[in-house]
Amino acid sequence: MGDEKIALPGPRRVEKLPERAGVQGAAAALQGSAPAALQSMSNRELIGQVIDSAKQLAKKEIELAKAELRADLKAEVATVKGLGVAGLCAIWAVGMMLVACGLELEPPRFDLKIPAQERAWFSRTWMPSAVFTGMSALNFLTRPQASCFPRARLS
Repeated sequence: MGDEKIALPGPRRVEKLPERAGVQGAAAALQGSAPAALQSMSNRELIGQVIDSAKQLAKKEIELAKAELRADLKAEVATVKGLGVAGLCAIWAVGMMLVACGLELEPPRFDLKIPAQERAWFSRTWMPSAVFTGMSALNFLTRPQASCFPRARLS
């Protein structure tokens, strides 16, 4: 059984099937849609042209990605500026609250006497002033086109 040799099958007769009408029409459409310059090019030239097109496409995609990143970065910087101003206003408001508590709870030092009229004025106005300042700063940063400073036109 190990010594027996099996003969390989001989070549087969393969008959070409007749082409369908739809396939012939599609092949003709493909041939007609390609420019004559492409049809006369060798495979090496075609591959070179495909590689050049891919390089150009990759460069354009990189340029587009850079432009998108710049726009996103500008938006993020504007947001960080607004949050920074809001944080500073919050720190200022907390400081004013601590000052108000100090004025109310502790006697003046170094013979500093604050009149009752100024104490009353401060206790009435510190909170609205802090809120107004914070809202004004945030409005100015979030909508720069509504700036109070007119811009010079160069046209």
